[in-house]
Amino acid sequence: MESILIKTTAKNLIYRVNHWKNKLTDQKNKLLILLYHRVLPEVRFNSRNTVITEKTFIRQIDILRKRYPIISLTDAINQCHTGQAKAKVQVVLTFDDGYWDNYEVAFPILRERGLPATFFLTTDYVGKNEPVWDWEVFTLVMRDCTDTHSIEIENKLLEQRMHEPRLSFAVRVIDSMKSITVDKIQEVTGFLRKHSTNKLTDIRQDCGISWEQAKRMSVCGMEIGAHGVTHRSLSRLPLEEAKQEIDRSKSIIENQIGKPCVHFAFPFGGHNDCAYGLIDHFKKTGFQSCLLNIRGYNHVKQDSFYFKRIVTNEWSSLDHLLG
Repeated sequence: MESILIKTTAKNLIYRVNHWKNKLTDQKNKLLILLYHRVLPEVRFNSRNTVITEKTFIRQIDILRKRYPIISLTDAINQCHTGQAKAKVQVVLTFDDGYWDNYEVAFPILRERGLPATFFLTTDYVGKNEPVWDWEVFTLVMRDCTDTHSIEIENKLLEQRMHEPRLSFAVRVIDSMKSITVDKIQEVTGFLRKHSTNKLTDIRQDCGISWEQAKRMSVCGMEIGAHGVTHRSLSRLPLEEAKQEIDRSKSIIENQIGKPCVHFAFPFGGHNDCAYGLIDHFKKTGFQSCLLNIRGYNHVKQDSFYFKRIVTNEWSSLDHLLG
C-alpha cells in the first residue's frame, strides 16, 4: 500500500505540471472521461490501485458535479458530431468490467444525485459466480499464492526473477495470458486456486452484476456498453476472433437489455491493447464510440472512436485532471 501511495504522489506531481500547461495553452472545449472499476465500502485488497472506497467516491462525485456538468457518453458524442459544446469543460463517468459493487454501491449514489454514467460489461462474467479472470489471477498471485514463483502458461514456464517485486511478476503473468484461449486461462486459474493458501476467500466479493441489475440500471438512465466477451486483449487475438468478441458482446447486451449497445471500451485498453485496425468494424457494426485506457482529455469535434480516459483511484487529485 505504501509503494502505491508513493507512486501515486509522484504521478500527481507530474499531472499538476501538465494540467497547468494544458490549461494555459489549450483553449478548446474539453471532455473529461473518468474511468472507475470498483467502489467498495472498505478496501481490503488494492494492489492494482483500481478500487476506491465508497466514502472517497461520494466525495469525488460531489466535487465534480459542483465544478463541471456531468453528461452522458451519448450526449458527449452528439456534441462531437455537431461541434457544438454545451460548456467549456464537461465530465463523463465510466465503469469497466461490471463488478457487483457497480450496481450495489456506485449506482445508488449516482441515481440519488441524478447523474448519468456508462457501465461497460464483460458479457461472459455477467450473472456468473466468478470474478473476471485477470482480477482473480492477480489476486491469487499477489495475495493467496505468494509461495508460488513459477507458473506454466501455454507450455512455457514463467518464473519470478531474483529480486523481482511480486507486483512486477503478477503484471507479467497477466500480460502473458491476454491472448491465450479461455480453456488455457481456466487451466492457469485452476493451478493457482489449487496452490492458494486462502481457501476461505469470499468469491462473492469479486463477482459481476446480474443481467437483471444491468437492465434496471439501464431503465434508470444509465448506459450499458460492451467490454468484450472474455476480457482478452483484442489487439493480440486473431482478427476474426477479435471481431467475434465485438459482435457477440454487442448482441448479448442488446438481447439482455433490450436497447442498442453503441459504446465499446477496449479490454485493458492500453497502447498495446487497442486494436485500431478494428475501428472500421466497430463503425460497420453500429458502435458510436470506442474508449481507451490511455490517460488524457478529449476535445469536442474529436473522433469518438479514440476517446482517452482518466483512471481515477483513491488518491486521485481532482484539481489536475487536465494533466
